[in-house]
Formats: sequence, structure tokens, C-alpha cells
Amino acid sequence: MLIPSAFVREPSPDIDQCELTCMERTTINPELVADQHKSFVNLLKKLNVKTTILAHEKGLPDGMFMQDPALVLDEVAILCRLGVESRRKETLSLKPLLKELRPIMEITAPGMMEGGDIQVAGKNIFVGISTRTNAEGVAQLKSIVEPLGYFVRIIEVKGCLHLGTGATYLGKNTFLINPDWIDAKALGSFKIILIDASEPFAANALRVGENLIYSEDSPKTRALMEAQGFIVHSTPMSEIAKAEGGVTCLALLY
Repeated sequence: MLIPSAFVREPSPDIDQCELTCMERTTINPELVADQHKSFVNLLKKLNVKTTILAHEKGLPDGMFMQDPALVLDEVAILCRLGVESRRKETLSLKPLLKELRPIMEITAPGMMEGGDIQVAGKNIFVGISTRTNAEGVAQLKSIVEPLGYFVRIIEVKGCLHLGTGATYLGKNTFLINPDWIDAKALGSFKIILIDASEPFAANALRVGENLIYSEDSPKTRALMEAQGFIVHSTPMSEIAKAEGGVTCLALLY
């Protein structure tokens, strides 16, 4: 059995200067962010994920959101061209690390793509068109992965930052979605679990083998997943959520 691995990055002390697109800026406590991030990392380790912790980088307040700069598949690692200029240097220190693991391909201008807009379900790769990922970025992704046997499906993202904010793949041929932000019909024949309507940010869950890592702020939706047989482990995310972050954002799994 293959042991899952992940890169994570320490939160920046300047996290309060993060980019925000769909949320109003509120006070973010860097110390609480660090505590919640540590809890997340400890949970990864508890679930037997081989975890590499990278130091935060000066001038990159969003750097802990490790999912966005790259997509790592079994065959290739794809470096993204992030959707905001302030974040594009996040790939620089990651490139040599990924080069040791996989052949490297890159999304180039005028393409934009962020890992938060990508959900991989077997050989299906769902990509959200959002403020951070454009059609040219998707076209470049297709040219890389379709020769490897993947099928790219495009989904419109509305009302939220990333596809992963509104829909995540749980395994067992099932997606968790917020139907106000993502059209369930775009997921085709996949099974659907709808979030509890009182928890709009509840559609973000990180699959680690047979387990799900999930925010403790969405207990009603957690119960819905558990009722369908999913094993869910909650972790505090309230302060990280102020930076438009979710559990999937914090780790680059491979």
C-alpha cells in the first residue's frame, strides 16, 4: 500500500495581508492561524501522511495555501500560474522539490490556473472557471493530461473563490457540494451529498485515503457525510477561513 505524502508550509506572520476575492477583510490573528495550522498538520501525521513542512517565505502572505501552486498526478507535476500577481512567486521554491518527484510541466501566460479550482476523481479532472483560473489555463492543462488518459471537465464557479470552495471529491464516486455555488448537473453521474444549507462553506473536505479531514465548523454537514459511511476527522479552521482558506488549501498531496 502506498503511503500518501504532502507538502505543507508554515503560515506567514503577515497572513492578514492575504488576497481576498469573495469575502470582506476582517482581523486575522496570526498566532491563532498558526495554532490551527499545527492542528491540521498533526492530523495529517495521525492519518499516516508523510508530511514535509516548509518554512514560510517573506513577502508571500498566502504561502500556506499549498494546494494552489501545483497539481501533482502520478505521471507529472504541473506548476500553476496563479490568478493574482502577488502569489506567482509561490511556485519558485516548490519547483525543485517537485522536480525530484515527477517530470515538470508549467502553465504559462496568458493562462491562469490555481489548484483550488481542480478536483481529481480517478481519471476525471474537474476544473472550475473562476476569477483565478481561465479558459487558456484549462486548455493548457488539457494538452498536458489528456495524452496521459485523463478527461478534463469544466465547471462554472459562481459566488465563491474556487471550485474546491463549492465542491470536493470525497471518494466512493461521491462529491460534496454547495448547490448555490456549483451546478450538480456538471458532475454528471457522480453521487452527490448536498451540504446543510445553514453551513455555506461546508463543501470543502480533504480526502486522505479512506479518511476525510474537515472543518469543525460544519457539524451538520459532517453528520450527513457520516450517515453515508464516510470517516470524518474534524480540525479547527475558523481563523484560517477568514483568509478564504479551507482544509484542501493547506496541503499539496501526492
